[in-house]
Amino acid sequence: MSPLSDDEFDSPPLFTGRKLKLTIYQDPTCPWCYIGEREMQWALRILKEQELDVQVELEFRPFVVDPQLPIDRPVNRAQHYYQRYGSKALLWQKIVAARGAALGIDFKFNGPARSPLLCQRLIMKAGEIGGGEAQKALYEEISRRVLEQEKDVGCLRVLSESAAASGLMCAERAIAFLTSTQLQDEVEQEVAQA
Repeated sequence: MSPLSDDEFDSPPLFTGRKLKLTIYQDPTCPWCYIGEREMQWALRILKEQELDVQVELEFRPFVVDPQLPIDRPVNRAQHYYQRYGSKALLWQKIVAARGAALGIDFKFNGPARSPLLCQRLIMKAGEIGGGEAQKALYEEISRRVLEQEKDVGCLRVLSESAAASGLMCAERAIAFLTSTQLQDEVEQEVAQA
């Protein structure tokens, strides 16, 4: 008799009933974050198509790629990229645009830029309301508006419309939240730790 019997190979598949928690540090103004999130969604679709019994829990955490951006006023994004990357700004934009296009993202590099701290509070609130799936929907909506439609990430109207479009909350409720200081300390603390 062989040391291993056929019965020993009838164990359940490796991933059956597994839970996977993904923590995503994100900045909705960062093209590479948006690309990474799209690639993660692609990988999760493959996981589902393979019919692997894996429950994926998402958690979006605040991160600020460029802490030099002002919070209270927008600056020109193209000029800011040039100041940040110098003569390599156009090459950087071409690389980002090509990678984004492969994922169905139509990056635009003009428009306003500012700190994402205000929208980070809204994304954290989404987590309180609906967990990672609500955060994902809101993150994608904000990133699409900011990085593809050249909207201002610090504009109350843009953020409140994003909240409504993602199904998180009505625009009026989003404005009431955003004009408060709720979750401000928590976001700033997490950004400092990221």
